This record gives sequence, structure tokens and C-alpha cells, in this order.
Amino acid sequence: MSEIKKIHPCLVIYNNPEQGLVVMVQHKEFDAPGVWGIVLADAIQHISNAYAADGMVGAEVRRSIVELLLAELEEPTDKAQRLDGEWTDEGFIAPIEDET
Repeated sequence: MSEIKKIHPCLVIYNNPEQGLVVMVQHKEFDAPGVWGIVLADAIQHISNAYAADGMVGAEVRRSIVELLLAELEEPTDKAQRLDGEWTDEGFIAPIEDET
């Protein structure tokens, strides 16, 4: 029988139709901030591979992602907002106020 291991997410991203893109980061997962460059590069490669599996050209996908990444870094389309919460075994727990 294989051992069950708990995972510790360091980056969770989902698209919420009401709020737009939601990004949660556990920055303390890595000692050096520069490691995030490796994490993001790996994510871009995995995304490119997924599109390539659907018939697109991986190098073109990667180029498109990097092009928009650099543009977004230069001129963000949205301002990141801090959401204070806590990472637990169940995930990220944070109070969210209803805006109604």
C-alpha cells in the first residue's frame, strides 16, 4: 500500500465568474523569492504541453504566454488585492465580506 502524503499548495489560481481571476499564494513555501521564477517557468511549460496535446504548437503557445506575461507586468490590467487568511489542511481559509 502506498503512503498518503499531504500536499502544501504554494499557488492556487481559479477563475471566478463574479470576481474574475483569484490567485492565492503561500509565499513562505520557498526561502528565496527568485525560486518563483522557476515555478512560473515550469507552470508555463506545463500549460504549453497541455495545449500541444490538444494539437497546438507548444513553442507558439509558450511565446504567446510569455508575451502577455511581460505586457501584464509592464501594465497590469487589474490591481492585486490582499486577502488575509490562513492556510490550513483544508486549504486557504479567509473571511470574505458580502458586498450586497
